[in-house]
Amino acid sequence: MLSIQISDRAKSQLVKLGVGRERFLRINVVPGGCSGNSYSAAVDDALGENDKLVYQEDDLRVVADRQSAPYLDGLDRSSILR
Repeated sequence: MLSIQISDRAKSQLVKLGVGRERFLRINVVPGGCSGNSYSAAVDDALGENDKLVYQEDDLRVVADRQSAPYLDGLDRSSILR
């Protein structure tokens, strides 16, 4: 698994959004562009064959496709939820 940190505040928000058990947070990264990488995040419940689990704590899971996952390593994902 990658080194991803999620703040307690972000975890709380994810629970409010329904993340847990069957549902997870999906993060996609589109590299490049004038202002750097673009991130998108959505609650999802269907894993694909190209997906990778990048974070798990109890029922809280974060998933990214294999192309996006390396861009997430070592980052604090709480900024995505602002």
